[in-house]
Amino acid sequence: MALALGTGLALALVEFTFGVLERREQQQTSMVGAFWIDDTRWGWKPEPGDYNHRTPEYAATGRVNTHFMNDREENLAEDAPKTRVLVLGDSHTFATGISTTQTWAKQLEFQLNIATGSNIFRTFNAGVTGFSLHQYLGRLRDDGPRLRPHYVIVGLSYATDFYDLLPPGRGGWIYGGDRERDYFDLDEEGKLVPKHWAPAKEQTAHEYGQKLNLASSMRQLLDRSATFRQLRRSKLMLMIGSRVRMGGQSLWPNMEIIMEKNISPAHEYQHRLFKALLQGLKIEAERQGAKLIVVGIPYLPQVYEDLRKATFPSTKYDAEVTTRRVATYCREIGVGFVDAQTPMRAKHQQTGRWLHFPKDAHPTVEGHQVIAEAILTSRLVQPVSTPIKP
Repeated sequence: MALALGTGLALALVEFTFGVLERREQQQTSMVGAFWIDDTRWGWKPEPGDYNHRTPEYAATGRVNTHFMNDREENLAEDAPKTRVLVLGDSHTFATGISTTQTWAKQLEFQLNIATGSNIFRTFNAGVTGFSLHQYLGRLRDDGPRLRPHYVIVGLSYATDFYDLLPPGRGGWIYGGDRERDYFDLDEEGKLVPKHWAPAKEQTAHEYGQKLNLASSMRQLLDRSATFRQLRRSKLMLMIGSRVRMGGQSLWPNMEIIMEKNISPAHEYQHRLFKALLQGLKIEAERQGAKLIVVGIPYLPQVYEDLRKATFPSTKYDAEVTTRRVATYCREIGVGFVDAQTPMRAKHQQTGRWLHFPKDAHPTVEGHQVIAEAILTSRLVQPVSTPIKP
């Protein structure tokens, strides 16, 4: 009894201490602009206007233009003679913690123009926080006809783009699960078909789309704790999350999907839908006269070997398996692929610096630079000799 009471008091003290630390951090945190606003086709989009996001880890400033891009305003007359590159992706592309001009999309534009010695490239950063492959394809269909891109580059975030795929009835989306949107699914013949999700007012994401299993319930419970929120991306907490299983699922399920050597039966549908969406992106890009390129953006255990050993030490996991798998998928359907994992690992091993914010876990400015350089050195993006006028 005394031991239990002492343990309870110690845990309460730890929670109180981390609560104080969290409140101090919140005083140093401000989020102005770039908030989500509803969109019945995409689910949401960033609010146009200036933004200023500050935390103890980063200070990011910029502007979302009137076409809901983290980019400068469009000038189609000025951009008509240029080689235009439409960039799609999630928060690793938008990008969280990074100012508008520092994203890998804009660093790529700068490096391409430096390499060619002229201002002939224009990238359009259409990445949006929380977007998935469903929304990448939807945004390509909506924005592509206006911009007439020569290249479409998808910033494939390994951390979410395999995991946040499941439509209603098969598990539901992770981000914005109860927001109306267009999406895609497979028919009985395995073909990609467009659909629309409009939840009834009385429904929540979990009541219809997301299966509230034991593991997800535990993650929701832990997220109420200041101790967990402060330590969630520490090596200790990530190690616990990857090893503790509830209801047959780990507390870090998105990493399990992209680290497993052999695709488990539970994840086969994700891979089938992933390949179909990738094929759909290629078809749509080519219909618009553009070439599709996929750049694989890795997550923490895929870059930092010490973290991988602490979290996924079993031989049934492989930090590089998803890069090889996506490269194969792209080769099979004739899509260009850029591996950003290998240069990010090499840069970390060379400098010892993290290329992600330790707590936020999104790439730093240096991380974005490595991604841009990987695309540049692939030589998949070249000047177009006969530009198409928008």
